[in-house]
Amino acid sequence: KVTQRQGARDLKCDRGTIARRLEIFGKHCRDFHERRMRERGRAGPWQGRFLLDELETYEHNRRLKPLSVPLLVHKPSHCILHASVGTLPPRKPLSKANQKKLELLERVEGKRRSQSRAKVAECFDVLARVLPPTGMVTVNTDQKHTYRVLLRKLFGDRLVHETTHSKAARTYWNPLFVVNHTFAMLRDGLSRLVRRNWAASKQREKLEWHLWAYIAWRNYVRPITNARHFETAGMVAGLAPRMLEVSELLQWRIFHPRVAH
Repeated sequence: KVTQRQGARDLKCDRGTIARRLEIFGKHCRDFHERRMRERGRAGPWQGRFLLDELETYEHNRRLKPLSVPLLVHKPSHCILHASVGTLPPRKPLSKANQKKLELLERVEGKRRSQSRAKVAECFDVLARVLPPTGMVTVNTDQKHTYRVLLRKLFGDRLVHETTHSKAARTYWNPLFVVNHTFAMLRDGLSRLVRRNWAASKQREKLEWHLWAYIAWRNYVRPITNARHFETAGMVAGLAPRMLEVSELLQWRIFHPRVAH
């Protein structure tokens, strides 16, 4: 939960060293998790329901460059199955100063579009790949119309889609409590997601690398709760036989499956 600059100070190294490791470790952790998901396969049943919601943050400028971070969580295990980072349009209305900045930005980068639907669809595609081809699928989301359309397209009559109003109190009794709690942990655990501070990401790719490093640590290294010291979310979800040390997680070599041409 420190910035790259502070990490460089603490470890007495160059900031570029931290930045390079962030990319290496983030990509490694993503590939490690995807491998565990593939190896688990569709054979073993997933008990319970799945939750999806979107966290909003930003890159560089809160008004001009907002981001959406959809997160797919398995409720019984608290295991994060997938996450992604996508762009959102500027938050309007804008001040005159921000409007001028936006005009200059659009000349260089083009008009900023919403990738929310595509990134949410990516999460649901992961869910479809890990679940057996038969049997009911229970998913909880808020009442955003996009979710229902994407889920119905993937699962058809197998789908049990339960919705909760986004303004409902975020208490333990809220059906989306586990994913809301996961977002709160992300806000606390990642310096880039602490609200309105100078640690916010300047580039969304680096947020995604940081996010995957956190996901792997949370799924495979961190105990699921303080009362369950020797059990991780990955163990409960059937993705790992035991807890891993950080060194074990990072020393795995990930070989990507060959794609037939």
